[in-house]
Amino acid sequence: MKQTVRKRQLERRPRRSGKHAQSRHLKVMPPWIAFGAATILGVVRSIARSNGRYREAAMSWALAGASAAATGLILGSIEVRRPRCERIRIPIAGLPAPFDDLTIAVIGDFHFRGDYRRANLRQARCWIDEARPDLIVMTGDFVDHLDDLPLLIEELRGIRAPLGVFAVLGNHDYWFDPAAIERALEDLGVRLLVNEHQIIELSGEALVLAGVDDPWYGDADLEATLADAPLPAPVILLAHAPDYIERAARAGVSLQISGHSHAGHVAMPLLGPAVLPMGALRYYRGLYRYQQTWLYVNRGLGGRPLRINASPELTLLRLEAARTLSQ
Repeated sequence: MKQTVRKRQLERRPRRSGKHAQSRHLKVMPPWIAFGAATILGVVRSIARSNGRYREAAMSWALAGASAAATGLILGSIEVRRPRCERIRIPIAGLPAPFDDLTIAVIGDFHFRGDYRRANLRQARCWIDEARPDLIVMTGDFVDHLDDLPLLIEELRGIRAPLGVFAVLGNHDYWFDPAAIERALEDLGVRLLVNEHQIIELSGEALVLAGVDDPWYGDADLEATLADAPLPAPVILLAHAPDYIERAARAGVSLQISGHSHAGHVAMPLLGPAVLPMGALRYYRGLYRYQQTWLYVNRGLGGRPLRINASPELTLLRLEAARTLSQ
């Protein structure tokens, strides 16, 4: 009954134009704005001091800029085709003994098309088959165009884990058709969590796997998500947008798993990421600790065909009882 009500709710959600929405959800980060302004000022001053040889100075700067841009494009187009498998150990306070060494495979932000993203997903599937994780979770943003959904489903066909495969929706899923995404996932045997939780049981002990609706374009409701959960069992929360961690920490969540940011696609030393989406402005890659709650932000497998210091990622998270690690 609950699933039927949810499907009707998803079908009633207003659709948004992907093109319109994408133009409003990205933010150029302040260090890059400052760097760009300083660079422009430096170029103008250099040309102004060129003793009247303005054309030669402008040409030199133009060639230098074009060379840097070409180098970046070449390197970025190579890195986007080289996914990495990240293996992370996370100590969880109060983790029941049966869940010690539990492994969770994290994939998401497919933005699937039949190009390099297919190769990245196939590599991730190979790593998953080798690792044999206990759980598989998907952090949303499955496709950018519904025409590509059948291709993604074929690539995900047969994905399995002993304790199940679970997913949440992302903002891109709401820009098109979240109900269609749910139907496709259901066909794969993947459980979509929309403000819901699933109790994972081993040897009489419980772990709560929860998933909120997309915090930005959906209707995330953590109170409803955790209603009737067997607390104080540890809670693993799936939330597409990583900045939701501040809400999750107030609810006592042990670990939040997110995606959404793609690590900014282009990230440089000192400057950090160039552009980030709303909902991932404070936490955009890797492992964080916020109060007593862990957050892991997966870099995703897809997105725009340019990545520098932000390679595509499959994550294998291994949970360990906090007492087993030196603090």
